[in-house]
Amino acid sequence: MSTSARTSTATSKPVVFERWRDVPPRTHATRTQLARADQPRVPGPAPAAYVNGFDFRGKPTTTELFALADTAPTASSARQLAAAAARRTETRTCPDCGARCQQPLPEFANRPLCPMCRRIAQVRALQDRLATKRAELAQWASQLLDDERVAVVWAQVHRQPRTPAGNPRPPLAAHMTAVDHQGRALLDDVIRLAGPRAAGMPGGALPPQEGARRLNDVLGGRRLVCWTDVALDPAARRLAALGHPVRLNIVSSRPGPGWDGQEDTTVRGRIALWRGELDPATGELLPVWEPGRADRLHLLLDRMTRASADTSAEAHAGVHEEPDMPAVAEG
Repeated sequence: MSTSARTSTATSKPVVFERWRDVPPRTHATRTQLARADQPRVPGPAPAAYVNGFDFRGKPTTTELFALADTAPTASSARQLAAAAARRTETRTCPDCGARCQQPLPEFANRPLCPMCRRIAQVRALQDRLATKRAELAQWASQLLDDERVAVVWAQVHRQPRTPAGNPRPPLAAHMTAVDHQGRALLDDVIRLAGPRAAGMPGGALPPQEGARRLNDVLGGRRLVCWTDVALDPAARRLAALGHPVRLNIVSSRPGPGWDGQEDTTVRGRIALWRGELDPATGELLPVWEPGRADRLHLLLDRMTRASADTSAEAHAGVHEEPDMPAVAEG
């Protein structure tokens, strides 16, 4: 279901949030948060939303959320609230910024922090981990480009428009570029993947048979480094369907330095880690723009080999080490 930040009322169909970070703090709260607030409130008659997460044992759990618009103040008087506040032992004042928070402050690195200071500390910890990972990625890229059998390959596929009925047509052509481990040109050809009279066919495109022969002659027996593990699949599958199979040995993305819990350990994913740019809104890694050619991809890999741990450490000098945590607090 949708994880939009809209407010749900008691008469609306409950929203399901897949992660705590998707829950809008200004509009929703759990039953416990309502009860422990500095100005406690009574939840509405029914949950307005649910959020999926994990309990302290690591088991999946679902928590009820109530729309703040549907809650009401408790019957406690100001005198009773003042007496309850005097008995509290938990911290509600952030030691970093001085915010007087409505909820008790959870600890991060043994310090109670408000949500914003906690987020800042988590992002700094993430940046520290990226700096460490950058040195590992430099070694990984260096090992790739030290191999004389390596070829860096890029396939730019030209697509045909869909049929009037909306069905996909076979790819029109593929612009194949490749360089060796030192960045010297190996291949720069357009290979036809459709009929010679197909509209929009690039000029000078090689026939499928000749194109397949070129790929096998130039790239056969080499270890191919591609943007992703499936980057060459559209061209290779189409050539095979036309009766001209190619023998391409793509270097597997695994094993090698990836990111904890990250699925994308391809060359694309590792370049994103090396860049280490974070989305200021979410604290997550920003995706990288495609190089678009083999020589430009080789340039990125070569830059990675020149990255030094000293440079990364200097760029993050003065950042305090923190435990590994997600970039955005949950709950």
